Amino acid sequence: MMSSQGFPKAGDVATLMKLPSLRKDGQLDRQLLSSISSMMSSRGFPKAGDVDTLLKLPSLQKDGQLDRQVLSSISSMMNGWGFPKAGDVDTLLKLPSLQKDGQLDRQLLSSISSMMRSRGFPKTGDINTLLKLPDLRKDGQLDRQLLSSISSMMNGRGFPKAGDVDTLLKLPSLQKDGQLDRQLLSSISSICYSKGFPNENLISRIIESIGLKNLELPEYIDELLSSENFVIDENFWESLSLDEII
Repeated sequence: MMSSQGFPKAGDVATLMKLPSLRKDGQLDRQLLSSISSMMSSRGFPKAGDVDTLLKLPSLQKDGQLDRQVLSSISSMMNGWGFPKAGDVDTLLKLPSLQKDGQLDRQLLSSISSMMRSRGFPKTGDINTLLKLPDLRKDGQLDRQLLSSISSMMNGRGFPKAGDVDTLLKLPSLQKDGQLDRQLLSSISSICYSKGFPNENLISRIIESIGLKNLELPEYIDELLSSENFVIDENFWESLSLDEII
């Protein structure tokens, strides 16, 4: 919350930590504070009234209690943006495209929030366009496993373009017996977490490299791929010697 803001005043810290809305069983609710601090990143401490208003929003309640899973998804999208408006929260959580069996589809919201991390709430039209892409449908229903892989690669990058999704899912290296190899895509999406969509050349190199002895990547390579500052491309694989890969 205080990133680039300097040191907070002792009184402000005490006031925040003692807010009744941030307490659970007489103790500070650290999970809840983490969600609050995410939204208020680099924005300073929130006002007590604003915290209470947010946490008491009817759309964030489930069975009379704060729905922390939904709040976590909200805070991910609103990282560094401050608290969302009540109307915007209500509109998002009641979108017909995010409902399943008359209830909010939390798994789907999680995938959406992953792609929209630190980017604010997506537009209704953009959500509907994404979820209705023919490439993401299976037997007339949204393929949630496929969307989960897509959201992993696009974490914090926003929604992918329809053409890019189509290109990715039809890459020859991702096909098996004439069908998309979902298990392979899931593995590729883990490697390319937050890096965007890989191209055919990179996927082929990854498959070739890992498949040499059917071993997983060494830990230090995996750490590099997970680094926020690492830009993944085929040059990385070219730079590795055969011994390093296997």
